[in-house]
Amino acid sequence: MKMCGQTFLSALLWASSLVCAFADVPEQKAPEEQAGMNARFCLSAEALEAAIPNGLSGDIMASAAVANHYYLCMFNTEMAKKWILISAENGEAGAMSAIGVIYCEELDTELNRRGLFWLKKASENGVEIASFMLSQYLKLPEKPCGRLLLEQMP
Repeated sequence: MKMCGQTFLSALLWASSLVCAFADVPEQKAPEEQAGMNARFCLSAEALEAAIPNGLSGDIMASAAVANHYYLCMFNTEMAKKWILISAENGEAGAMSAIGVIYCEELDTELNRRGLFWLKKASENGVEIASFMLSQYLKLPEKPCGRLLLEQMP
């Protein structure tokens, strides 16, 4: 399995923002305040145009760059979600964890199942937040992924 040596920032931020639902954590800065802090993740039109086909061809760094661009610069969560999934499919363990949490928070049983698949896969690849989230869902049977996890137990 391919692993990315750098932090997959958008995936980790997204997952950590969802993890905040489980803890008493202060709110993040507003998007307009965050934009200036995220400028280094913004791609030029030419760089984005070059990264997209590379990411679609399996390049983890390219798919991560596109996801980071959409989430941290464009604040387009739907496109970011698409690219986080592509990164997970490319083998990036941080993205596996993030898409797992994202899907577990959806109101769709099939997406919840896919979320558990990705969280388990990330956990198997040593992503601690994925293991933590699985343990938290087990404690929360009112959450769809918590209920599904409990149903899967012997």
